[in-house]
Amino acid sequence: MFLQKAARVQEALSMLRSSLSILTLLALVACGPADIGERSQESEQAATTSNAIEGCSAFDAYTAALGTLAVDCLGTIGPDSFYIDDKGYLRRNFERCVEPSQPTNSKLVRPIAIRTPIVLDPKAPPVAEKNLLRDIDDLLGVQILTKEQQGARECFAGGWAAWLKEFKAANVQVCPVWTKTGTINAPTARIIDAYAKLLPKLPAKEDGTEPPDPKVNSSYSVRFPTTPPQDQKCQTPADCGRLCVGGFKGAWVDGKGETAILDPIYWLITTEYTTTNPFMRAGYYHKMSYFGDDPGMIYGHRNRTGEYCSRFYDGVHYLLYLEEDCAVEGDLSTCVSRCGSLEAAMYAAGVSDAPAP
Repeated sequence: MFLQKAARVQEALSMLRSSLSILTLLALVACGPADIGERSQESEQAATTSNAIEGCSAFDAYTAALGTLAVDCLGTIGPDSFYIDDKGYLRRNFERCVEPSQPTNSKLVRPIAIRTPIVLDPKAPPVAEKNLLRDIDDLLGVQILTKEQQGARECFAGGWAAWLKEFKAANVQVCPVWTKTGTINAPTARIIDAYAKLLPKLPAKEDGTEPPDPKVNSSYSVRFPTTPPQDQKCQTPADCGRLCVGGFKGAWVDGKGETAILDPIYWLITTEYTTTNPFMRAGYYHKMSYFGDDPGMIYGHRNRTGEYCSRFYDGVHYLLYLEEDCAVEGDLSTCVSRCGSLEAAMYAAGVSDAPAP
């Protein structure tokens, strides 16, 4: 037993060391579950799957961050964690984050969709659930921000529904419990300075350049709450973790045995810097316009407000900064940061006579 535990620890350390390298950070690109089959019945509300919609790759970072935040909130994730409402929006299916004193079912808004209910770890420590729930809701709220970038609702809900069909076909009845064990590649002055040297000087014409994606990885210990059935296609906790988080494309990075790694991108991390902000280093900006299909990403976490970013307009990437952007539609709301505005990009391009507000 001791040798087995030691081997697992060594395996986790090996994964962490390889990820801690700055060279690994700068070479890392978005990685997620493979594209999956056609949409399930529930996805009719979403019209089409995320993989079939042109431009959905720009939303992969949002879904990756959503998957990580959901795992941090619930200590698990599976087909019952989210659902698609009658308007085609992806919604969370829980009212609280995991608490030792509460059973799983009390936090679900809708009935559990999995045949064997997922059991949350009763020994899991309390989390800052207020902030976690707000972070999740802010990202889900991107679906209503359609003035400058459309498609979030179709990409979020369509991707979830397509994955759900694949998930059900895999006969997964037991999803693992996740326990966060560390943070890898957290931004520091040294890492940001190294990364800034790889960024194009702005303004820059679109020429196919793809700067590496800067990411903060979260490492987890994963284990089964109960023994999975033999006909379950995934057998190790990591393999099943990859399938269970697969509804959020881009979240999964790597995993083996009882260790897994997820990743949000820099401009979606939730850290609020009260002293020195490493993202304000000379030469650095969030390369949002270079992520995914044109025009790239427009929104970041609300705590990234005031930091520099790149915005794409008419074949050119411009240097702007992130501004707070809040919206409400029905019972969906969001407060994120937006990389300038289309008007600001037009002004930077010299096609607008008045500066953007």
